[in-house]
Amino acid sequence: MSNTAPEVVMPPAGQAEPGLSKREQQMEQAAATTATLSASRRQAAAKAKAEEEKKRKAAEKKKQQRRKQRQAKREQELAQWETTFKQQYPQYAWMFDDLDRTKYGDVFDLFLRKIDPKEGLTDDRFEEEFKGTSWYREIQASNKVAEINSQVGTLEWDPGTLSKFVNTAVGMGWKDEQLKQEAFKQVFAKNPVGEYLNPNAVKAVRQTANYLRYQNTAKQYFMQLGEDKIEKVLTGQMTDDDIATGLRVAAKMKYQHLAEAIDAGQTLEDLTADYKKVAAQLLEKPEESINMSDPDFERAISFDDGKGKRMLTTGEWSRLLKTDKKYGWESTQQAVDLGRRIGMNIVQSFQRGF
Repeated sequence: MSNTAPEVVMPPAGQAEPGLSKREQQMEQAAATTATLSASRRQAAAKAKAEEEKKRKAAEKKKQQRRKQRQAKREQELAQWETTFKQQYPQYAWMFDDLDRTKYGDVFDLFLRKIDPKEGLTDDRFEEEFKGTSWYREIQASNKVAEINSQVGTLEWDPGTLSKFVNTAVGMGWKDEQLKQEAFKQVFAKNPVGEYLNPNAVKAVRQTANYLRYQNTAKQYFMQLGEDKIEKVLTGQMTDDDIATGLRVAAKMKYQHLAEAIDAGQTLEDLTADYKKVAAQLLEKPEESINMSDPDFERAISFDDGKGKRMLTTGEWSRLLKTDKKYGWESTQQAVDLGRRIGMNIVQSFQRGF
């Protein structure tokens, strides 16, 4: 007896197995058809999904391309508006390089709005909004403007110069003497051809006490200080002692016979004070109108008698003022009255003689 299992013969696909009832055969065929349709649908769905993904990626790529194009256009527009803004409002140009655009974004938004014709910001409206920006409020809160004014005076700075300097001063932490020196450096800054960048501020500085006191010191020695020396001392390149020492040395060179008095701390104004009073009284003029550095009056302390220069005595000075017609003593009321008295005395003498 053979142990080999009987071979099972499967019916062709779509055909019912032999021995099944007709009902079973129909059910089997329906199941096979359903399986075939399901596979076809899955394939169609997969294909459709693949097509959809392809379209999505293509759309995303186009979207990215458009985004890049818009970004490039935006950057180009930004570059163009910044150039235009700087040209029209050069006083703010420095801010594009010195300010943090992220920290002070509202400043640059305002700049963009100003240059945008759709916004139509007037200059007054722009100035008003500028004072409300984060940068301006920060500067105002620092009180640095008031500190600068207290050090160098309230000056007429050129457009944008003060804002830029204040911004730098706040960032560098300058104050007191350093703030003063740095402010004057900015005031006296020059371009490559030697012209002042802030001519209005320079003109104003030359009228301030800070500036004039050095000229007044020089006048005490009958001299004038060059503008360059005053600028150097105001900007910290020279000291007050340097100025005073230089004036004393120059005075001693010109008035060698007064060197000992100058070394003792006397100025030429000190040495001529009494002569000035005598001249004012004799010439009947206010003391402030007598300029002892004038060569005619300077003779009081630098009289050349043929043996060398020396100071006159007050008596000699009085006689010189009365006898030298250049001083005009003969036109004073004193001279007129003296002439009358002399004339009267002469008349009386004649009368007594007859």
